[in-house]
Amino acid sequence: MTSLISLFSSLISSLPFWEDAEYLAAAIVVCGAVGEFLTEFEYVFKGDDNEESRHRFGKYAALLLIIGLGIELGALVRTNQLSSSMLANLYKEASDAEEHSTISDERAKTAFDAARAAQERADKAEEQAGSAIGRAAANAREAARLNKVAQDEALARAKIEEQVAWRKLSSDQIENLCPMIRSLPSGIVKIENLLGDVESQQYMEQFVFAFNECGSPIKPEDIGSGVFTGSPPQGVLVVVESPYDPIVKEAAAVLEGLKSAKIDAQGTSDTSVAPGKIELVIGVKAYVK
Repeated sequence: MTSLISLFSSLISSLPFWEDAEYLAAAIVVCGAVGEFLTEFEYVFKGDDNEESRHRFGKYAALLLIIGLGIELGALVRTNQLSSSMLANLYKEASDAEEHSTISDERAKTAFDAARAAQERADKAEEQAGSAIGRAAANAREAARLNKVAQDEALARAKIEEQVAWRKLSSDQIENLCPMIRSLPSGIVKIENLLGDVESQQYMEQFVFAFNECGSPIKPEDIGSGVFTGSPPQGVLVVVESPYDPIVKEAAAVLEGLKSAKIDAQGTSDTSVAPGKIELVIGVKAYVK
């Protein structure tokens, strides 16, 4: 037990030990950074089926990176402490040697030699300390660069996720739509989505649910899917038969209600719409580059 305590004490006070610890920590940081890189660019655990495993691997890599940086910082602090202590001890030895130099020429010569050796050791320790500080600065710069890369990748990933996410009506949006829905005469709204587009289909179903929740259900025969010539409609369209249809006033209220609920909507007219009807067309999701 005593020998283990002695060994531990000697390691704690050993400058080479802490320098080696810095090298080890730098290696751990590199491993963690490589793990983050492999995870972010999906070089490991590829595909949606492995998303959870890839996410867990990324966590472990980030944890390894943090542990490596922590060890490196602690080792740097300890190296500086030992270097400063060594310098202080060496300078004290030189000072003591000079104070006793008057006793005899032999002691003076011995003290001089000791001082010179001490100065050499001090220079070496100072050089080692400077090297350690340089490595710490380089590591800090690299950590900052990796952090910037991670932030940029996170922003890009969030943008991609926002682009591919399906639209949905939140409870707050449904609540904001209710006053407009309740103000409409019964049976004037028809709703349809782009035939074959699953995303617009589920979005349309949420509007149907909103009308039901707000007490003005849409008739089953007024719910369907359609085929559109030319480019498919985007977002939500409020369509009437013509700008001169008396129903335009109610259509304007629908458009205003959608916008107040922060739903991207536009108004237009189409002669294929039955007079006296307001047709909500749920088009494809508009993707912003």
